[in-house]
Amino acid sequence: MVKFWLEEKFPRARFPIEAIRGGIPFPDYAPGLVCEALSLEEAGSWSFKLLHPDKDAGDRAWNTELAYRRTDGRILFGARASCSSPANRRLPASCAVPGVVRYALNRIGMRDCVPITCRPKSAASIEELLALKRLAADPARTLPVVVLSGVNRSERRSGILEEYALDPEQLADDLLGLAHVVKLPWQTAFEWTKAVGREWSVYNGAVRTYYPGLDFARDEPWDHPNVAAGKILSWRPNEDRGERGFRDFLRNRLRRYSGGRQVDWGNLLFIDDARTEKANLDYNRIYEQAIDDIDEHNQKVVIDMKAKFDAERASYRDKIKSLEREAEQFSDDALIMSGEVERYRRLNYSLRARIDALNFELRRLRGAGVVTGGRNPRNYEELEDWIIDSFPESIYLHPRAVRGLRNAEYEDVGKLCDAIRLLAGPYRDMRRGILPKAEFDEQLQSPHNFAIERSISESRAGEKGDMYFVAYPANAGNPRLLEWHLTHGNSYESRYCLRIYFFWDKTEEVVVIGWLPSHLDNRLT
Repeated sequence: MVKFWLEEKFPRARFPIEAIRGGIPFPDYAPGLVCEALSLEEAGSWSFKLLHPDKDAGDRAWNTELAYRRTDGRILFGARASCSSPANRRLPASCAVPGVVRYALNRIGMRDCVPITCRPKSAASIEELLALKRLAADPARTLPVVVLSGVNRSERRSGILEEYALDPEQLADDLLGLAHVVKLPWQTAFEWTKAVGREWSVYNGAVRTYYPGLDFARDEPWDHPNVAAGKILSWRPNEDRGERGFRDFLRNRLRRYSGGRQVDWGNLLFIDDARTEKANLDYNRIYEQAIDDIDEHNQKVVIDMKAKFDAERASYRDKIKSLEREAEQFSDDALIMSGEVERYRRLNYSLRARIDALNFELRRLRGAGVVTGGRNPRNYEELEDWIIDSFPESIYLHPRAVRGLRNAEYEDVGKLCDAIRLLAGPYRDMRRGILPKAEFDEQLQSPHNFAIERSISESRAGEKGDMYFVAYPANAGNPRLLEWHLTHGNSYESRYCLRIYFFWDKTEEVVVIGWLPSHLDNRLT
């Protein structure tokens, strides 16, 4: 299986089966491609490591590790992938599932309480519903369960939706190895609600993710997100809208979950652990051979020395285990805090939605088509407070942008305010699908003839260090590219040239302003 996977991934390279089995070293046949395998027959263990450059970014490397072990009449298999990038690379690698996992699932088969397959499971009968409840609450489950609920018949007859908001077959194939996908028909969704309670239910086209460790009696329902069919249909995070956009979002979220959580690998030996185990086996073998070849006096000396050495090794092992437990505790604490952050994020989203609704009604009563933001600030010292007070639901002014305002020289503060109003109102409405693009273009050009363009290519941005990137959220280490800028004026004199650099946060539906009101350096400036 590993040989087929490697040859498909690197068709020009040779992978001798003896090397894959760990019997001989791999030949040195490709720059940057490193393979290593180690077989320990005594432990029923096999380990493998592949280090190779990223096909899209040559200065980034992927490390894929596999481990196999026979134990208690079962075969345990584990795969993990990590990525390393140079310090000056600002665009992070996307989460990915090693292709060998799909090979293993399709050709050998695996279980996570139930078989892991590329086909959706059914929950159409009472027996299947009870099986779904057992799976959802099973403490041994390691994969999330994604439940697709059936759509009300009347909506299906009207042509608004298909039987499910997402295609179950396609989703199950997309999420192979990431989650169990279950179809819950509309008729049995009511029985599911009775079985788990309304706060845990999912119905009428909604999609719900039940994460591992679920306790229906103690967990908070919002930790296991439920997305209504209407929101899926109107999903507009990027160019892929509706069902396709939400499917990509769900897959990426589950990839991040899989890559970020602590995994109990049991007694699987990955390559570094396997080397340590091999050293221990060799050490004990050599000791047993040596002790038989020396006299009784020297045997006692060697035995005493070995006892001291073993005690020292045991002390180091205990220290390593203690540090690993500490790391796991930190990871668990981080997951708890992540849940708290998610709860506050949802609360923030709800409050901003209410502000949106109130603003919409206020604009309707006033007969105004744009967000006013009240009286313009008189100077740049007042601009930060004006943005925060006027557009809390639509504009996030990054701390770096605030620092940029301290030395601002652009002379027309009123025009800058009009540009921010445009981003807070029409631009945001256009990105959310509320305002047609043609109408937005009209408002963009009237009365100031503003323009919104790409600020810089990703490749050029990387050459400028941190200039075109901001950490977002501001206290996190995740760099985001300021990919757009609103422009007015062609002069490179700061007093007459307006530039607002920003990106669109598709999750929070806010415009994140990272720099204003002057130029950032590029080839021309």
